Amino acid sequence: MPVPEKMASIMEEECAHILRSAEFRRSPVMSHLLEFLVQFCIQRDARGPKAYTVAVDGLGRDDDFDPNMDSYPRVQVGRLRRMIAGYYASHPRPTRLHIPLGHYQVQLVDHDVREPMLATTTEVEANAVHEIRTNESGRSQNIVLISSLAMLAASIVILGMAVYAMG
Repeated sequence: MPVPEKMASIMEEECAHILRSAEFRRSPVMSHLLEFLVQFCIQRDARGPKAYTVAVDGLGRDDDFDPNMDSYPRVQVGRLRRMIAGYYASHPRPTRLHIPLGHYQVQLVDHDVREPMLATTTEVEANAVHEIRTNESGRSQNIVLISSLAMLAASIVILGMAVYAMG
């Protein structure tokens, strides 16, 4: 099932912004791959293509391509993910394209929480979900910060013990 028309329009607009960037203009393979993945989700199946389809239709591999023997689509989509992340790092946008790890599905995400906007949610529901996720996101960020500080403190203690034992 393709994505709804309104979401498709947003995805195409976001894709166009990315493709106009200098990074993507210099990389025709990544540009073609992004455009292919977006159009596949819009026109054919919102769940995204399989590795074989990405390799043959998106990356121009021969029909005898074997996704079990060749990691080319995984590697290229990983590279595409990094390029998209780099684009958004220098071009912040409220809605972003995102390709989840282990998938070839292109999703729209809110830049604050990196959660997909579900194709079945209405605009009102999406706003309510955003508010809830923003609150949950703030709480989870605090947990991550506290955990990071605890790991830093533990590392300092271990380093201090090692220096003491050596000296």
